[in-house]
Amino acid sequence: MSKAHIKSLVYDLGLSLNLIGNIDEYILSNRSALFILEYLGLISNLTRSHDKMERRSIWTDHFSTLNVFPNSEKLRQYFGDSIGFYFVWMKSYCVYLTCPLIAGLFCQVFNLLNGQHFEDKQVSLGIHLVYTIFMILWAVICTKMWQREYISCVDRWSGNALIELAANDLAWLFNFIDQRPTFHGTWRQSRVTGLMELHYPAAKRRLRYVASGFITLVCLLWAIFVNIALLNMEVSHLIITQNALIELFTCYRGTIEANLNGESLIRPPKHCPHPR
Repeated sequence: MSKAHIKSLVYDLGLSLNLIGNIDEYILSNRSALFILEYLGLISNLTRSHDKMERRSIWTDHFSTLNVFPNSEKLRQYFGDSIGFYFVWMKSYCVYLTCPLIAGLFCQVFNLLNGQHFEDKQVSLGIHLVYTIFMILWAVICTKMWQREYISCVDRWSGNALIELAANDLAWLFNFIDQRPTFHGTWRQSRVTGLMELHYPAAKRRLRYVASGFITLVCLLWAIFVNIALLNMEVSHLIITQNALIELFTCYRGTIEANLNGESLIRPPKHCPHPR
């Protein structure tokens, strides 16, 4: 907005001319028209309205064709990254759920057949065990797949191709924009893209796998040993408690004699300890 437009607006609205006394510095600083109007006190709050044409285009595009899931790319362009990530996650999660759905149906059918023809509890327990292991593996695999999808969305929505291209010539700039700044390795030319990339040698990676696997195995063996020791201690404590109760019951089993008042009296043997 030029100063002439602002003066015309002030005259039309009947505002004080003192408002445009210091308006020159705002005009010279290339401030937006909304900022200048806010300085003049003509507006206080800004509320972004919908672009009806763009919204209608998204709506028409979704219902014009048969789509199981909405177009997350267009929703992200209109509503922002958070909405885009939400719909990408819901789409991925719904696709991932098909695996436990199919596995659960198979297990249910096998349980029904086993209950009608065999009635073998061992088979039923085996089916439940297999399904439990499958769900654990499914959760781990789906988590890794979603991490890949998330990183792909970040690179696709916020990546800058020019910066990434320049980063292949500048190692420090590549580390600055890398999604994994803690990753370290040696620089080499990629066999796929022909660009420079950080590479960690496979031999060192396998050595770390072996070391971490050995440490994990030792921890598992220690956990198994502790559990077995606790179970044995619990069984020993239970046996000792039962033996003590049996001995106490036998010890205090005396002869019942009737006293003069007709009451029954238990007289324990002399070798039994006196109850406290």
